[in-house]
Amino acid sequence: ILIDGGSASASEIVAGAIQDNDIGTIIGRRSFGKGLVQEQMNLPDGSALRLTVARYYTPTGRCIQRPYKEGEEGFDEYYGEQFHRLFNGELQSADSIKFADSLKYVTPGGKVVYGGGGIMPDIFIPMITDSIHSFYNLLANKGLIFQFAFDYTDANRAKLAKYDNAKAFEEGFEMSNREYADLVAYAEDKGIEATSEEIRVSKDKIKILFKAFVGRNILDEKGFYPIYHKIDTTFKRAVYELSIN
Repeated sequence: ILIDGGSASASEIVAGAIQDNDIGTIIGRRSFGKGLVQEQMNLPDGSALRLTVARYYTPTGRCIQRPYKEGEEGFDEYYGEQFHRLFNGELQSADSIKFADSLKYVTPGGKVVYGGGGIMPDIFIPMITDSIHSFYNLLANKGLIFQFAFDYTDANRAKLAKYDNAKAFEEGFEMSNREYADLVAYAEDKGIEATSEEIRVSKDKIKILFKAFVGRNILDEKGFYPIYHKIDTTFKRAVYELSIN
């Protein structure tokens, strides 16, 4: 099971149950940490109140809900934790994640797991933030590859219509060097500056992500994931683990 900081609620509860019963391997980064059950109460003025009525617990008895402090400070801290995880190094190193001994649980198979803040994977995959791909990271994080691919698809639908299935698209479509140069110029217009070396080094990854977004635009998810998985380190590690077990 693949998880990261965006895995929340039901998805991480299932991951925790699989982990607690020693029947699967969790790969990725620590999940969000939401294990609350909420009930919606409709009010006379048309508004609604969501009241927490219970907590979810995994089979070993651990609660995966992250601590929540009352007040505005607690609200900001709760929803800003993903930024804290980035700044404290957790997304790059599992050693940066600290769990209190009081939150330790042991599965029937003898594996140590922790509660109190999401599901910690069995195999940690660091987020790639290396400076060598800084141009790729900038474009991806700002959504510029996504937008350029959307505009490209919209302008070339007649040409792209020949790809009526994911296999044909994966085998037949590639971003040309000219189109890559157009993307670089597009990024410059948006204020992204990069050296020629940064542009060269990021070229292959950017081309793959661009192709994946075009695939999604014309073929939905089946046109996206077969392409994107080529640069998805978590997915590739999962495939490797399956191949050796």
